[in-house]
Amino acid sequence: MLNKKIAIVLLAASLITLAWAQAIHALTEGTAPALSAPFPTDPDFKPRLGTYYYGFEFNSMNIGSASISIGKEGELYRMHVNARTNSKIDYVYKIRYRGNNLTDMDPLSPKVTQISQTVKTKEKDVVIRFSGDGSIQTTEKESEPGEPDDSDLRRIHPDRYTVDPFSATYLARGYDWKVGSEEVFDVYTGKKRYELRLKCTEKTLVDMGGYRRAAWVIVPVARNLDPAKKPQVQKKPADVRIYLSADDFKDVLRIEASHSIGTFLVRLDRFEPEETLARP
Repeated sequence: MLNKKIAIVLLAASLITLAWAQAIHALTEGTAPALSAPFPTDPDFKPRLGTYYYGFEFNSMNIGSASISIGKEGELYRMHVNARTNSKIDYVYKIRYRGNNLTDMDPLSPKVTQISQTVKTKEKDVVIRFSGDGSIQTTEKESEPGEPDDSDLRRIHPDRYTVDPFSATYLARGYDWKVGSEEVFDVYTGKKRYELRLKCTEKTLVDMGGYRRAAWVIVPVARNLDPAKKPQVQKKPADVRIYLSADDFKDVLRIEASHSIGTFLVRLDRFEPEETLARP
């Protein structure tokens, strides 16, 4: 049972590289009404280019790591994600996760997201395409040694502004946060659609290993928008807190998710600017 619980957390870890997807999947449904979909209130915000390196911990145990690189491709922003469990955890539940995303920032609109995920021996490839007419198409393929491939094609046409989990990080970082402010938008994971409500509860200092950075504390609540979802027994939601740097960079510094099975932590280890990475 313990291995199964750890596996669930590790799978979530691979999906939350910048933590917003973790907020979506870890929380139970909210009850607040939907609001109109907003755009960033800071039109001058542009994510800095380079690579963020994160570490994953579960109950103070190192379980994996991730890197998130942000660059430009013409006028579009490209995000490249790699996440993996470490060698010790691989013996129990090996996970490899890769993702790419192209997003236009003016106005913020995702174009395409590609995700490749390997859990133990099962592989899953997902491609989400956003069309100019507002429709979203997803192709998904699952494969496992000795089993026939399973493919699926889905198309939705949401009536509200909707982004993928990667583009959601740009959107959330673009807000002009203040204590008490709240923002709401819809997120589509390729299979499910959620209303994600983010509320800024306080401003604090985050220890970055030798120095401290001021940060906004963002508390997320997700509501499943699937009309076919069956009622489930109400469970205690995970307590998720996202720490966003209170400066022009608006970096995701830390994410904490506490639940009955333990505490899951994502922490920023370092950031390498693009100009540094380009040096020989």
